[in-house]
Amino acid sequence: MNHIDFDIEGAAIADTATNNLRFQAINQLEANNPGLVVSVTIPTFPTGPDNNGQAFLEQAAQDGTHLSVVNVMAMDYYGTWDNGGPNMGAYAVEAAQDTLSFLQTIFPGATYSMVGVTPMIGQNDDSAEVFTESSAQSLVSFAKQNHLGRLAFWSVDRDQPCGGSASGLSQCSEISQQPLDFTKIFDQYTG
Repeated sequence: MNHIDFDIEGAAIADTATNNLRFQAINQLEANNPGLVVSVTIPTFPTGPDNNGQAFLEQAAQDGTHLSVVNVMAMDYYGTWDNGGPNMGAYAVEAAQDTLSFLQTIFPGATYSMVGVTPMIGQNDDSAEVFTESSAQSLVSFAKQNHLGRLAFWSVDRDQPCGGSASGLSQCSEISQQPLDFTKIFDQYTG
């Protein structure tokens, strides 16, 4: 194994004691496996990680944990972010920009190579939020220009219109599209 990702969300991101143990374990993994690429996947707002996410990343820095990529889940913002019909592509770009700004306060020298972005394609859990193919094109263009460390989406099994046996958020995008349209757009990013 040469890459490992820790997806920390919900109440777990605010659990300082568990996070400290996690960072100690990551430090040991890194010591025993030189070159191991460690990433964390955390929730975000367009303004970057929330207070819990910031505290989580600050704790990683305090514990001396090397994080290769901080991958933000650019989805399900809810609340005031839904006002005026959210532009999910612009929000994903803003989340990347603001995540980097925060990372630079705790990891001097951080660049976009340390930032990953993972949106939820199509209809999000939040009914006001739809990540369209146009949103994907905007995000991929930004990733190309800035050399993001990771670009992904949730999830390939959703990259199809609903119909036949596919129904609901876990199986289809719930928007008008052709099968694998998002995959074709995201495949334009080569790192």
